[in-house]
Amino acid sequence: MSWLEKKAPDVYAHILEADRESLKRLGHGNAIAQAYNHIIVPLANERDRETQILWGIEDFRFRFNRDPEAMWLPETAVNDATIEALIKQGIKFIILSPTQAQRVRKLSGGAWSSVADGTIDTTGAYRCFLKNKSGATIADQHLDIFFFNATISGELSFGNLLGDGDGWRIG
Repeated sequence: MSWLEKKAPDVYAHILEADRESLKRLGHGNAIAQAYNHIIVPLANERDRETQILWGIEDFRFRFNRDPEAMWLPETAVNDATIEALIKQGIKFIILSPTQAQRVRKLSGGAWSSVADGTIDTTGAYRCFLKNKSGATIADQHLDIFFFNATISGELSFGNLLGDGDGWRIG
């Protein structure tokens, strides 16, 4: 964002305005925070992990004048320590690859279903709970996870999906 602010201030201003408009329209903004540097957060020691998260949050607050609800993790890399650190800082959700889920079940309980082959339904959110030392779920310590649609993401990033903006018009 600092590069955009200096080198493409019009784009930077449009991003900030789009977030303000989504906040007005939806009650929350569309922008999400990111770890401050492009560090693979799970590989960081505890102090560096906390610093990357805190600086990412502070940079977001500086730019968007609000607290972030979510944080993008570089390479969508995550582990339990990262999830715990994000929850500690008030982050509500993250976005991961569909291949990062092993199994899911309904919040109400029941049998676990394997999604290790990437077949997770990417149209809904999932909740990841912290566990205490004995392995029991801590009900008020959780983070929601959205899994991106790999096909659409790949086409956006490496394909021609954005070749014609008219295809993305709403209404």
